[in-house]
Amino acid sequence: MYAFTREKDGKKIFVILNLSAKEQEIVVKDKSLHGNIYNVFMYTKEPLSDQPWKIEPWGYVIYEY
Repeated sequence: MYAFTREKDGKKIFVILNLSAKEQEIVVKDKSLHGNIYNVFMYTKEPLSDQPWKIEPWGYVIYEY
């Protein structure tokens, strides 16, 4: 798993990459990343909280704030 945020010119993204061949469970503990945020690839808003969720093998997601 590799995850990072990037902020520039008032815009912020949160990138999560599963760099393994196994499904992984994720818990986002940073409350500043929680909320109803935009999934760049699914074109939808999704809730993000401290609840565990799974990401498929070699999966990735980019959230935009």
